[in-house]
Amino acid sequence: MKILLVAPKREELKYARKIGEEMALTMKDFQVRVVEVSNLDKEEIYSLKVAKGKPSTYKIERILPCIADSSKIRFIAQLDANVEDLLPILYLHLKRSNYLEALDVLTFTTDKEEMITIYGNGRVCAGKVKDENRAKEILLKLIDLLSKAYDYLSRHGPPSVEMLEARRKLNPNTVYNNLPKLNCEKCGEKSCFTFAIKLISGEKKLLECKPLIEEEKYRKNRELLEKLFNPLL
Repeated sequence: MKILLVAPKREELKYARKIGEEMALTMKDFQVRVVEVSNLDKEEIYSLKVAKGKPSTYKIERILPCIADSSKIRFIAQLDANVEDLLPILYLHLKRSNYLEALDVLTFTTDKEEMITIYGNGRVCAGKVKDENRAKEILLKLIDLLSKAYDYLSRHGPPSVEMLEARRKLNPNTVYNNLPKLNCEKCGEKSCFTFAIKLISGEKKLLECKPLIEEEKYRKNRELLEKLFNPLL
């Protein structure tokens, strides 16, 4: 069978640049987004001291109108444990996330496009949330996820610097360079580059690339991508 190698199309490159721009937020831009969502000043965010441990409960401290969407709410809550050691694990697990170690803060976007911010001291802020019931649902799911991260930390220790660095550098070109580049369309996409873009956005799963999964010659590439894309928890 003859394989035709196809260069990335203009629209693919445009989409890739868009994703790259979102993933390459500067620290200043990131801090602005955090402040917009939380509506807290720096002293209020970091003044609270909580002991490290596995979180089990939460307290919703404030429910306010959402700035971005007046039909929704934003909330501020507090967990009963310091989670700073768990944030790097969540960063590796949640694909639509950003993590700033220097500030002990992680943000991620849910499948409902809610923006969640978690601080190392257990402070949680969220925006674009439907209502208070949804806020409680988010917090319960977050506690469950953080509990799994705590168990992971107990078993495996903190993530390596190499894994965190690879996650930070994740972009369509990096993924594409580790794919077979056969453009076989077995994944349902016209090219491997499109598949790489949709893999990062969460629209595709690594298992959908049959040559990568089934052929031994791609084993090293597969193992690298599995570390980056397979759920950690």
